[in-house]
Amino acid sequence: MLPTHIETLYAKLPEKQKLVAVALHGQAAALERCAVQQSRAGNMHGARRCTHDAEAIRERLEEVLLSVWQPAPPAHASDWVRPC
Repeated sequence: MLPTHIETLYAKLPEKQKLVAVALHGQAAALERCAVQQSRAGNMHGARRCTHDAEAIRERLEEVLLSVWQPAPPAHASDWVRPC
């Protein structure tokens, strides 16, 4: 299960972007499993490569999710300006 803030961002994505996000998440998970398998087989280079690729895909997933993120404005106008 995904954290609530990620599910909230996912829900705001357009349908095509949701498909992209699901695919990226699946690819990253598959690469993590590949890293574990490679590590167990003694192939540390392969494990590092899979982990590196999974991290790159997760960064792309983060970009997709953050494309719909809008920070909340301050609750009060005085939050914008600090007195000297």
